[in-house]
Amino acid sequence: GGAAMESYAGALAGDLQDADVEKCGVYIDGTEEESLSERYQASGVISGSSYAGGLVGKGWNLKDSDSFASVKVAAGGFAGALSGRSSVESCYSGGQTENGSYALERPNVTGRNRAGGFVGLIEDRAAVSRSFSTCSVRGAVCGPFAGSAASPENLSMTYALGGAFATA
Repeated sequence: GGAAMESYAGALAGDLQDADVEKCGVYIDGTEEESLSERYQASGVISGSSYAGGLVGKGWNLKDSDSFASVKVAAGGFAGALSGRSSVESCYSGGQTENGSYALERPNVTGRNRAGGFVGLIEDRAAVSRSFSTCSVRGAVCGPFAGSAASPENLSMTYALGGAFATA
């Protein structure tokens, strides 16, 4: 058999390489007649892709600042990935609670591989600083901020408020 094809999905872009993103935001909006909670659960970046993210599915040498995503993400593989010399600063990913609590059965981010409230996988010399997440996460390897980071140096001054629910 041949190598599997990778696919990418993101509200802004599925795959961004050598790009600059500044002051960009993605969120779910609704009308007074509909429940924003129901709309949030039914919308977002829901994909069988190898990589999916609220803003970007996979970033290579991406420079992102002052941006946010507040949408549900369901990925077939990695819930967002940063690699190369990507630099993300002063950004956030916003999650939703129900009555002030995160629900195991309704996470903001899911991924079959690595999943994180902000990013699923950080590789190489990619760096995230002064950023945070309020997402709940469910995945095989998951964390409230990052699912997996190559090194502690990949992260500085980051935090997360959401819960992480590991699956078998």
